[in-house]
Amino acid sequence: MTTVFPFKVITPEGVTYDSEVTEVVVPTVSGEITVLHKHTPMVSTLSPGGVMKIRKEEGDEHILAISGGLIETRKSGKVVVLADRAERAEDIDINRAEEARKRAEAIMQRKEFDTDIDHVRAKALLQKEIARIRAAEQHTRKNR
Repeated sequence: MTTVFPFKVITPEGVTYDSEVTEVVVPTVSGEITVLHKHTPMVSTLSPGGVMKIRKEEGDEHILAISGGLIETRKSGKVVVLADRAERAEDIDINRAEEARKRAEAIMQRKEFDTDIDHVRAKALLQKEIARIRAAEQHTRKNR
């Protein structure tokens, strides 16, 4: 029997996901980690653009594109992700994401930026769009 734990994803816009789950696979700046029931308490920084997989006891799997933030696993067993942005894969229009990726790549091709911040923003935009595309493609493959 698989053991579940409470899991929540919160963004500045509100709660994106809130349910009992059996497993969460999340990209951190140190690499991908899998969180199971009774995970060691920790806080880790999420990678700027990645794909998170959430598995439920019934076998359902949910995929989200996420951009930056933190994951906290608590001694109580509760796991919380505070993400700058989180988007369910089934809500992503892959064609629009591809167009946005191409625009971000064009910006990155520029030789000079007005400021270092402009370069960082362009890189973050590109990472976000790549994560959105990966999440949408994984969702599509899973549902074939």
